[in-house]
Amino acid sequence: MNFWPIIQLDDVCSSVDYGHTASATTEPVGPKFLRITDIQDGQVDWQTVPFCECKPADEASSRLKSGDIVFARTGATTGKSFLIQACPDRAVFASYLIRVRAGERVLPAYLAHFFRTPSYWAQISRSSRGAAQAGVNATSLKSLELPLPPLGEQRRIVAILDAVTALRFKRRAALDKLDQLAQSIFIEMFGDPLENPKRWPEIPLGAIAATKPNNGLFRTNDEYGVGLPVVWVQELFRGHQIETQFSRRVNATRREIENYGLKYGDILFCRSSLKLGGIGYNNVYLGKNDAALFECHLIRVSPDLKQVNPIFLNALFRQPSQRLRVIQNAKTVTMSTIDQAGLARASPKRCNGLSIVQ
Repeated sequence: MNFWPIIQLDDVCSSVDYGHTASATTEPVGPKFLRITDIQDGQVDWQTVPFCECKPADEASSRLKSGDIVFARTGATTGKSFLIQACPDRAVFASYLIRVRAGERVLPAYLAHFFRTPSYWAQISRSSRGAAQAGVNATSLKSLELPLPPLGEQRRIVAILDAVTALRFKRRAALDKLDQLAQSIFIEMFGDPLENPKRWPEIPLGAIAATKPNNGLFRTNDEYGVGLPVVWVQELFRGHQIETQFSRRVNATRREIENYGLKYGDILFCRSSLKLGGIGYNNVYLGKNDAALFECHLIRVSPDLKQVNPIFLNALFRQPSQRLRVIQNAKTVTMSTIDQAGLARASPKRCNGLSIVQ
């Protein structure tokens, strides 16, 4: 069995730096200006990244290059990292990001994979514990502990994990295609919800809800460990019903279970996102009552099962045109959000018989 030395990140990095403070603009007045919001689904579309004004000295100190890793140091995505594999010749990073530049003893790709491990996230949670707002800084990043295999072993580990990551992306793409197929079948059977060509009657979602929509449980990162699974935003995007086998877990009180315990047929909606396209996305829970909870970035709607089939309702709200009804009242400040009242006003079509439990 190999026992690799445990070192601190600072021992193998040539620099850990904060980004440039500036205002973003669409005008090509300087270098590209990478922000937290430009990193979506593990990718950056450099064509849409804005520009910023930047003095030569500031541009030189904040310039990005292949192999750099940037971290979100505050906000909802605190601790999330992104490996720069390619970027424009002139590109800098914003002040809400931290850049880590690997030294000669460690591969950037190896570091990038480590920054997705439970060991990494446990250390990030400990470093931000007790803060009013979750965050990481350069000092806490430098003190992160990680195993350091020889370079040859690092390359082998990276090759294996890259292959796993590629398979995961392929699976996600396949699920996306299945979702598109389901949407096409739905429209063929019932018509587009926005145009309503079959003239189904419209009612507010709140009128067929058994209870008032409510937001989920808030717990800090360090409170998760064992207990009941808690459904998070990312778990809405896996398949056509909510699965909890990979959910984080928490020891919940009886009152928390009463308030946030999921019931068969509950539909969860993403209520806040860094991008408008993320809000309003939904999925249905078909598991046992009170066997799982849901977290605070989600809104629950509990449909009246005597009036509506939750599987049908979930498919209806997954239609892009129906989601427009959900997000039309979205509020955009630093994040796009929907609220309980706006969601309850969204009007699904009642398809005779098919939306009713038989």
